[in-house]
Amino acid sequence: MKITDSELYQSVPKAEELWLSRLPPDEKIPEHTFSKRFERKMNRLLRDQRRSSGVRKMVLASKRLAAAMLILAILSFSALMSVEAYREKFIETVTEVLYDLTHFSFFSTWNGSTKIGETTFGYLPEGMVEIDRVYDQDNLSQTVYFEDTEGRQLHINLQMVTDKTAYDVIWDTELSDVTKTDISGNEAILVAKGEWAALMWLDDPFVLWVAGELAPAELTQIAEGISISVK
Repeated sequence: MKITDSELYQSVPKAEELWLSRLPPDEKIPEHTFSKRFERKMNRLLRDQRRSSGVRKMVLASKRLAAAMLILAILSFSALMSVEAYREKFIETVTEVLYDLTHFSFFSTWNGSTKIGETTFGYLPEGMVEIDRVYDQDNLSQTVYFEDTEGRQLHINLQMVTDKTAYDVIWDTELSDVTKTDISGNEAILVAKGEWAALMWLDDPFVLWVAGELAPAELTQIAEGISISVK
């Protein structure tokens, strides 16, 4: 069963309610000056709107996938949360369940200068080809889009978590099969819903997820073949 626009519209208010419930009172929120990194992100989003029709089709499909997995990346959280509480751990994961949504928050105190290098994929389904790859300006995140000859789509996301970047993932887990599995020795969360499946795991200092119109077993095989170099 594919995600419809109606289901997407129903999921967005739930995600908004979740985020609003986590915000502190207005009087406790300090004034914030947006970083140059944030401004570059916004400029990139504007450029994305001028993509070719083929890539826009892929983006539209991504919006439908968002009904099953809403991805929100927060580039700076120091104004709202102290990282001192996470000093003893490399990546801290906080999981919250609200209604039919599951919210994962990832934090880190690591302040290294490592960047994402070359990413290779040891296994891809037959006919699956890369159609777009989006990089963060600072080489801290990367999203790769694939499509096969039958129109099936696959998304692979890599996010480096540092003391300056938090990462939040909201999944719509209503009527989904949610299980734990193993990816190269790392515990992973597998969500299967209709024809879609999504898989997320930690491999310090990265949070990785793969999602698409594929069987969970095939998605797992793709995940196990991902290799990331750093620079």
